[in-house]
Amino acid sequence: MLCMLRPVTCLLVAVAEGLIVHPVVSRIAELERRAVAKPLQQQPSAAVAAAAPGRTHKFNDVRTVPRASGTSPKHGTLRIALKQRPATVFNSSDHLPRSLLQLGVAAAGVDAIMDASKSALGGPPPDKIFGTIYVGTPPKEFNVAFDTGSGNLILPSRRCPSMPCISHRSYDSFSSATASPISTPLQVQRSGGLPTKLTVSTGQVSANLLQDKVCLGNEDNLCSSVGLAEALTMTNEPFSLFPFDGIMGLGLTKSSLGKQFNFIGMLADHEALASNKFAVWFAIEADSEESEITFGVVSDARQESEALWLPVEQTSGLWQVKMDDITVNMVKTNFCGSGGCKAAFDTGGGVIAGPPAFIDGLVLVLNVKPDCSNYDRLPNLGFVIGPATFNVEASDYVRKVGDGCFLQLMAYSPPPGTEPLVLLGRPFLRRYYTIYDADTLQVGVALAKHAPSADKAKLSGNDAKQLLILKEKPKTGLVQKAHTDAGMNFHLDAFTDAKEQDSDAREQDSDAARADKSMTATRAVPWLLFCT
Repeated sequence: MLCMLRPVTCLLVAVAEGLIVHPVVSRIAELERRAVAKPLQQQPSAAVAAAAPGRTHKFNDVRTVPRASGTSPKHGTLRIALKQRPATVFNSSDHLPRSLLQLGVAAAGVDAIMDASKSALGGPPPDKIFGTIYVGTPPKEFNVAFDTGSGNLILPSRRCPSMPCISHRSYDSFSSATASPISTPLQVQRSGGLPTKLTVSTGQVSANLLQDKVCLGNEDNLCSSVGLAEALTMTNEPFSLFPFDGIMGLGLTKSSLGKQFNFIGMLADHEALASNKFAVWFAIEADSEESEITFGVVSDARQESEALWLPVEQTSGLWQVKMDDITVNMVKTNFCGSGGCKAAFDTGGGVIAGPPAFIDGLVLVLNVKPDCSNYDRLPNLGFVIGPATFNVEASDYVRKVGDGCFLQLMAYSPPPGTEPLVLLGRPFLRRYYTIYDADTLQVGVALAKHAPSADKAKLSGNDAKQLLILKEKPKTGLVQKAHTDAGMNFHLDAFTDAKEQDSDAREQDSDAARADKSMTATRAVPWLLFCT
């Protein structure tokens, strides 16, 4: 009966000696085990061989190293074009997901921590952006969101009866020759064992754990055996609303269920990448090409400046950095208090998210009119991180739909015992090209190169807008380059102290003065100082 249903799996192959061997699937599994045990030694590319160990490898062209038959080559690079699905659902849009943040294993009965209904000024959800991976043997293609806000690969199981599983491509471990059991992580054992529950955005997943071969390319490009969560149940919200099948977490090891579940870490262990980095570039409407994520390579063509490298704090397992303050037109808000804030780069998030008090304060200070009547006068929003203030403009943090303007902000409440985080999603990441270095535990941030937009041309009559402003010379010796295009001036003015910054900003225009007045009143409210 099995041979009638699956004749390929029962095909018998004769070898040269005339012996009859096992079914094809078993033979494939044997070859896979041999490839893992004795990987083919392939010479690194000339570009990689010429680079000194520990140095940043940069290429003008993103390329893929040809594979050796049956194995995943070492020192590879790969570019994945990201698809974008516009948000078309406007009814009950308050319930649509704006971030994919995962905060570890959820205890039974714990509600989701992300509250999309508190998204400032409401409005349609952000566009969904995703790419493809290949799982199992033979490989099956899945659309996934590449998410630095989590560290696990989650795919819907073929055995899952939930509507979100049925409406997406499902993973079947029984049909993969390389699927195998995996030891249950300690944190899962402590929380009640399998199936484990994961909190994702506004919903939850109940999942079985196993490991399988996962490839970034369709020709055995950049592959590794990695642990994954095979979802047995998924809540309707938000998973039924996703145009992609699953989530590929790109966080650090601490954000994963265990080391063997961290895909970037496993690629590094197998020396699969030319350099243990990946980089993300998000397109804007004016660009005539798709967004992209590159692995093992950094694209100079996506950078309008040299990257500033920021050290990562590993407390959460996310790509997290210390943020000193928030500015509005370069006027300090003191929202972060004397101890500063914690900020994480969130490629899976379509908004800038933070604790309710933080978001409420930003809504008050930015004062975006729902009818867009003050859109042309909205200030720059700046994030003081390391040696620079990284500014985004109104076109980045406000979404215009018809005659309405909607802030791309969202409030969330961290669970007890965890520190509050500001999540820098696509409103920030469209403006800045980000490079994630797993070897040095740093994030490189450079001004992203985009085509001129009509919106920028309209704003070109305003005073020059300062986007990336250095408050001190970088110790790395990186030299920033000035750039001017339609409606955007990139300045690198040096400021000797905070008083000069505030003084210069207050003299820019009446809008800056209005913002400073609002912030003066805001500073008196102690609940805004949520980071100590």
